[in-house]
Amino acid sequence: MSRRRFERVLPSEDKKKIRLGSLIQVDKGRLPFYYGIGGRMKFSENNNDNFIGVRVPFGLAYIFETAPVDIFFELVPVLDLAPDTDFDFNAALGVRYFF
Repeated sequence: MSRRRFERVLPSEDKKKIRLGSLIQVDKGRLPFYYGIGGRMKFSENNNDNFIGVRVPFGLAYIFETAPVDIFFELVPVLDLAPDTDFDFNAALGVRYFF
């Protein structure tokens, strides 16, 4: 049985690489690290609670080997741009079903 592991290599200021190593090992399934960028729009009946901004999620997802399901955890820095500039963090823990 092969072991899959989560490993990332990050560049440092002196052009050497910092190896974070095998942080988490799993025997079955996959454990990918993911990141992205996207828009954020939040509207309500009260016009004072409308927001437009940018979000950048970073997370880990455990993808089961034999089921169309994953479990994820993500941290999301959020930069609201309108009506006011504001910076905040969101976090999520959840389950996704793929069909």
